[in-house]
Amino acid sequence: PPLLPAVSLAILKLNGRTLDRPTTSRSALSGAAASIALRYLEKDRDYQAGLQRHGPGLIDDREMQFELPACMNATEAQRLTALNWLQQFRAKSRSVRVSAFSSVPPMVGGVHSGSHDKITEIEYLKGCVRITSQGWLHADPTLSTPVDPGRDVSAPDVAIGQTLLQLIDLPAATEPMRTQAVLGVVAAGTGEGWRKAALAFQDGTALRELGRTALPGSIGWLLSALPTHSGHLIDTSNSLIVRAYHEGMDFPPGDGDPLSLNAPVVHVAGELIKYGVGEQIGPVDFRFGKLVRGCFGSESKIALHPANTRLCLLSAQTMSQFNALGLRVDDSALFEAFGIGDSSPVRASISNVGLAIRPLPPCHVKAMFDPQQNLLLSWIRRSRLDPGWRDYTDLPFDEPQLDFELSVESGGIPLATYEVQVENLEIGSATISSWGLPAGSLLTVNVRQRGANAMSSPASKSMVLN
Repeated sequence: PPLLPAVSLAILKLNGRTLDRPTTSRSALSGAAASIALRYLEKDRDYQAGLQRHGPGLIDDREMQFELPACMNATEAQRLTALNWLQQFRAKSRSVRVSAFSSVPPMVGGVHSGSHDKITEIEYLKGCVRITSQGWLHADPTLSTPVDPGRDVSAPDVAIGQTLLQLIDLPAATEPMRTQAVLGVVAAGTGEGWRKAALAFQDGTALRELGRTALPGSIGWLLSALPTHSGHLIDTSNSLIVRAYHEGMDFPPGDGDPLSLNAPVVHVAGELIKYGVGEQIGPVDFRFGKLVRGCFGSESKIALHPANTRLCLLSAQTMSQFNALGLRVDDSALFEAFGIGDSSPVRASISNVGLAIRPLPPCHVKAMFDPQQNLLLSWIRRSRLDPGWRDYTDLPFDEPQLDFELSVESGGIPLATYEVQVENLEIGSATISSWGLPAGSLLTVNVRQRGANAMSSPASKSMVLN
């Protein structure tokens, strides 16, 4: 026989004991998620991560998120999200509790309030059962509007290559009175797909993590040797012929003036070189002309740089700077970089650092004898700070005070040492006579500037004793 309606099966009193009346309750929807978010892999966007949401409270903070490691399109993901949301919503819908006879087990189904109800609890009593059912909403999550999978932002499929690492002993061109060496790190890859690498510094016996490198830099090597040249004159006779590691690397063309503050700077074997003119002569080949050699106090590194010498472009966007590594003058440093394309860490080392804290050697050293055979010496201090070339304006001080040390020698034999706080010195004829040197002897004067943390390299001047 057909099942009777649920109300006809309800028992209000059994064996003289009053039973609970049938109850119907509806849970508060405030406890349910306002929306459901599903993360998945989007087929239509080259299997990139996708996200679909469903629910009336898309701006509500009560959102449930699910991670699904499955590939599907946006329509499938949205339908699955809608079904998930309905499941959560139904769990917070109507609940029915009723007591009924248990003599006929199939009659249990008669307490259902609809085809979408679900029995959640059956309590067996003497002569009857108490049944609790969860009412389910009848809804079909049919999508009436098309679903947008989003925009494809896939990267080009290019090789990553191995990590390239360049270390630069940087000058103190903008900040005076440094107490530690400043090192620059330029990194790139042999392939265009290289992005960044983890960087570490060898601090004693331990590696200190420094985070990740800056944006990929421009690194190449010399196709032909670069001859030596004076650092006091613009080199218009020689050119830097450079080959980059791949076509993604670029070098600025320059503005024609290598003495300008914005002139590009390249690092070649410790020497900093400005160039005024740059041009691309091939897919990965460049030529730089109008060179200024030994910039920012690196004139001691001016040399004949052979072919295949590596060089890099100095740029604030592609160079990481470290000024708190505890490095003093003439210390050495070792760095490690590990990129996604490296099978083992890439190492690079640098020695005799300290360009930022070592004073620059004086310039324009002059020596002459007056009619009384007194030796008159003069020189001009230099500054590590470089605000640009300004006529009639002296360079700013980069040390707390002026302090110079002079030594006089002949044939490698020291004769006298002086310390002065001005840029000139007079050595009397009597003092020179006490040295006992014959006329025609060669005298050499070395002038150093004494800084707060280091001594400059010597500036030398030789003369013949009358």
